[in-house]
This record gives sequence, C-alpha cells and structure tokens, in this order.
Amino acid sequence: MEDESWERTVHAKKIESIEQDSPLTRTSTQKITWIRRLQHWVLTHADQVFVPSPLHQATFQELSHISGTILPYPLNPSLTLPFPPEPISAQLLFTSTLTKQSGIEETLLALCHLRDTFQNIRLIVANTGPDQDFFKQRVYELDLKRNVRFLGRVSQAEKQDLLRSSSISLCLQTSGACIRDIYEAYTQAIPVIATTSLTSPHVIISGKTGLVVPLQKPEALVQAIESLLQDEPLRTSLLKGGQEILRTQTDWEI
Repeated sequence: MEDESWERTVHAKKIESIEQDSPLTRTSTQKITWIRRLQHWVLTHADQVFVPSPLHQATFQELSHISGTILPYPLNPSLTLPFPPEPISAQLLFTSTLTKQSGIEETLLALCHLRDTFQNIRLIVANTGPDQDFFKQRVYELDLKRNVRFLGRVSQAEKQDLLRSSSISLCLQTSGACIRDIYEAYTQAIPVIATTSLTSPHVIISGKTGLVVPLQKPEALVQAIESLLQDEPLRTSLLKGGQEILRTQTDWEI
C-alpha cells in the first residue's frame, strides 16, 4: 500500500510539472514568448510563407530570418468563407457587438418579414458579445435557422471579404464603435443602414450616403432593406455619396 501511495504521489507531481510547463497555464508574458518562438521556428523552417496582402509580403521580405518564399493571397476565399466572395444579391452583414442595444433583435424581426419577399435572404453575424447565446436562441424561436449564420469574431481580412460578398452592411449599434464599420463599408462600395443616433455629415447622411432608421422599429428597417435590394439607382447614388465622404471628410483610402 505504501508503494502504491508513493507511486501515485510521484505520478501526480509529474502531471503537475507537465501542466505548469504547458503554454495554456503560463502567464500572459510567457505565452507571448512561447508564441513568438513558435512563429520564429515556423518562419525559419517553412519553404513557403503565406500572408494576407502584398503589403504584408513586402514587410515579411525585409525579415532576414525567413528562408522561404513569401506569397500573398494563397487561398481561394471560397474555401475559407462560409459563402462565395462574389456579391450575393440578398446577403446582409451584421458586425456589431451582440448586445440587446445593438439592433440585432430588430434585424431578426425584420428578417421574418423579408424572407417572404426574398426567399434566399441571409444574415451573416460576424461578431460575438455578451448576449450571443440569447440571440442564437431567438433565431430558433423565430424559425430563422436557414437564414442566419453566426460566425463569431472574424479577422480584419475575413471581414473585408464578407463586406465584398454582401449586399448591405447593417450598422445599428448606437455607440461610436459603428463609425469604423460604416467607413469600411464605404471602402468596399457596400450600402449602409445605420441608426438615427449616428446621423452626422462626417459619417452618414440619410438618403445621400446611406439610409438611417430609428432603432426599435423593425418595420422601418424592413422598408430600408427592401429599398436597397430593389432600387439599383438608389444603391448607386448612396455608394457615390459614401465614397465622397471618404475623400472629403476622412483620410481613408478608397
């Protein structure tokens, strides 16, 4: 019995030692150091290094310790995205943090009405938030499982691809965090629907650079989405207005 007890003690100490050395149990500084070492090892041993853009390619080529070839855009986006990167006629993109004040509830209610007119309409939710589980349950309650896809938090590159493949960007959050989303939609020539709290000549002008709807009124959101999906001259006019704001009011590149 004493031998068995001693063996269990030794075994427990070995497990404890392994767990303490694991990257998952290290401090933040230790984790960063471990990740950097791993990255360095990969970069010095890989024959080819794939990066998301030519700018990244130029930056990585300046690093002398990389022995492999630096290549931008290695993958076909259709292999990594949930939907093809080509524009989809009735795809809505929602990128705000998932809270009960973000406008996602109004968006889901609007989708219930829109699916009767646009059978292939879909909503891509590309973010997370404290109320994410609540809204996933709402999707089931409203029978929108075929129309809504939750992607969680996405990278900036994935977000740009999603913008290019979408018909409308929904920026319904009441805080200033949505301003960046609006500008990003302008750069990708995607029409924007925002809330009245964001109306500003430096951000969005209703009817000139995008459409603005009052929050907590799903019927107004329904009308705005229908207009952008059915009125091509309106879309074109709003896109021109959005890019004009980028040129005259910001230092964003188009």
